[in-house]
This record gives sequence, structure tokens and C-alpha cells, in this order.
Amino acid sequence: MLLVMIGMIPIGIGVGLTFPTLMGIGAAGLPSSAFATGSGVINMIRQAALAVGVAIFVAIIGSPSSLAERITAFHRGWWIMAGIAALGLIPNYIFIRARK
Repeated sequence: MLLVMIGMIPIGIGVGLTFPTLMGIGAAGLPSSAFATGSGVINMIRQAALAVGVAIFVAIIGSPSSLAERITAFHRGWWIMAGIAALGLIPNYIFIRARK
């Protein structure tokens, strides 16, 4: 349990540093007249995507019964989510290349 908590601390710090930065970047491109609405839409999309991501992860992992099955399910889920995150980088790459 202690090892899990030690591992969660840097994850929490990373998320705490990432989300405000992403929200600031997303809202910076909004015109001042649409800032409140745009900020709300950005938050709604972020929360909906987070809920879908958790649902996909739970569906992938399922409900394994033994410890070995749990570890295998977690590894499979982790790699699938890493692949989905990597796919999410493709539009960013295209956007950055188009701006050069």
C-alpha cells in the first residue's frame, strides 16, 4: 500500500501541473466575448473525455479473479491506453507542422 501511495504522489503532482496549463492554453485562443462559454466547453469536453477514458479502461480490465489475471489485465489496459494517448499526439503533430 505504501508503494502505491508513493507512486501516486508524482502522478498527482503531474496532473496538478498539467491541467491548469492545458486550460490556460485552450482558453488563451478564445476571444474575450466568448471566454466564459469557451472555458465551460473546454472543461465539459475534458471531463467527458476523462469519463470515457475511465470507462474504456474498466471495460478492458474487466473483473479478473486471480492476482496473475489482474496483473495481466492491468498491463493490457495500460498498453492500450498508452496507444490511445499516442494516437492523440498525431493531430498535435499535424497542427504543429502546419503552423511552420
